[in-house]
Amino acid sequence: MWLGNYTDLDPTFRGDSGFMPRVDVRTGEAELQRRFWGSATSWFTRAGIGARALVTYDHAGRLTDQIGART
Repeated sequence: MWLGNYTDLDPTFRGDSGFMPRVDVRTGEAELQRRFWGSATSWFTRAGIGARALVTYDHAGRLTDQIGART
């Protein structure tokens, strides 16, 4: 399984029709996961291993959030 997502919320964005906790951010996210399915006689049903990274900057270029390794 893989996932990629990018969100850019302008500082002037207004979320009048719903709850929007933060604006003025740019967020990039990536996830990669491998799933293993057990057989009928296995000790496990499903197992997985993976990695996730998320980084958020404001529009001034300051890092505000980070999950995962940074190089």
